[in-house]
Amino acid sequence: MKSYAGCALHYYFQWITRDRELVERFKKTIRPDDVDKVFRFYGVSRNVPDKKRQGTQRYRKLATILNRLKKRKITKEKVSEAVGRVSGIYGPRTLSAASKAVWMLKQSPVIIYDSRALRALNEMNNKKKQNPGDYEGFSSAWREVFRREQAQIRRGAASVVRTLHRMLPAETVKLLGGKKTHSCNHW
Repeated sequence: MKSYAGCALHYYFQWITRDRELVERFKKTIRPDDVDKVFRFYGVSRNVPDKKRQGTQRYRKLATILNRLKKRKITKEKVSEAVGRVSGIYGPRTLSAASKAVWMLKQSPVIIYDSRALRALNEMNNKKKQNPGDYEGFSSAWREVFRREQAQIRRGAASVVRTLHRMLPAETVKLLGGKKTHSCNHW
């Protein structure tokens, strides 16, 4: 298993090269091609069937539902319902795609479901193995493992921030949304 610092560094680069732009796009009116960009990047478009529509138009109904969800507050208790609603459009194999779409829309408290995360979670969680396709059980177990590992995760992320902070010029740090200080709390 990767170190938390390694995972934080990987996601940092994914955020600045891709996710930040996608999240910004989801703040505006979501179009089918926005959904397509997310699904292609995360490699889940193959799981979204629609025999009637080809290309990005197969996401038209999903974009409509996401635009409606945007107006609603999604609490931790309502995430499963929102992900289930999105997943219900295309069928049971789309849980990963649905959680990614809802995450792009709301971020926290949404937990992204995918098979690699499920495998890692089952390796880390000795109490109970999670069944594929059970988003609510997966989310609950994910939160439990996160609570247990939170201090190590934060230390790993903070070490990446400190390292990048020392390496990057002040202008780059500013462009990335941080402040060049000796504290990582600004990132």
